[in-house]
Amino acid sequence: TGIGVLLILAAESMGGWAQFAPFANQFNSERAMADIRYLASPEMGGRSIGSPELEAAGDYIAQQFSALGLQPAGPAVNGSLSYFVPVRVDYRTLLSMPLLKLYDRSGQNLMPLVYRRDYAEVPDALSDLDDFRAEVICVGMEADTGTWPSSMDADPADVLGKIVMVTTPQLPPALRKLRLGAVLIVADNEEYLTHRELASSLSLGSYGFSRIAHLFISPQVADAILRQEGHSLDEARRRQSMLQAGEGFIWHTGVDAEISMNVS
Repeated sequence: TGIGVLLILAAESMGGWAQFAPFANQFNSERAMADIRYLASPEMGGRSIGSPELEAAGDYIAQQFSALGLQPAGPAVNGSLSYFVPVRVDYRTLLSMPLLKLYDRSGQNLMPLVYRRDYAEVPDALSDLDDFRAEVICVGMEADTGTWPSSMDADPADVLGKIVMVTTPQLPPALRKLRLGAVLIVADNEEYLTHRELASSLSLGSYGFSRIAHLFISPQVADAILRQEGHSLDEARRRQSMLQAGEGFIWHTGVDAEISMNVS
């Protein structure tokens, strides 16, 4: 075995990986940091989609490729190959801040909610909703459940048109098949609420049926909803973690949610 390893190392020293050593030795950390500082500079404004700064960043990278002697392989432009390959990607964007309001059984506002602190859109599940209001129902089932759990104490019809709240990171497949009114996903990571992403039509549906609006809500908001009927978020998570195949639960919360989302 030892002789075999030596032979491999000897072969690589004469060819194979060794042929790339001169290129690796050309790496310049100072130049790399200069590139990063330029591309991440405030003047580049975040390089948002369709912005002049994004175009400038692309031109800068192409210039660096050319300076390094990299051969362009993109479509020809003015008779010469280009470093750019155009790809059409359709994006969906919010035209205004989404709104979420919660009401208790008496119709009173449950609690004041602040966008990007208490709730935020799920980027891959944007959908137009105009003051849609329905009961919030907490639903638990295994995250990969594809069919309605046999021991569930309710039928699929009981959640149709309702606003379903789940403690799993994504909507289980069994719920994705249903025409829900909207979905509230309890965000375990605060960045889900504070980090802004642009939704692409190519990625729609990652969180469920793409025509259903999804919102992340904070654990504090979820707990406040559940406590209206004597439950808690900790209790829901414990119940969720103990579920076996074919098991599930539905809790009525006594809370109505009203959601508005305007999407282009």
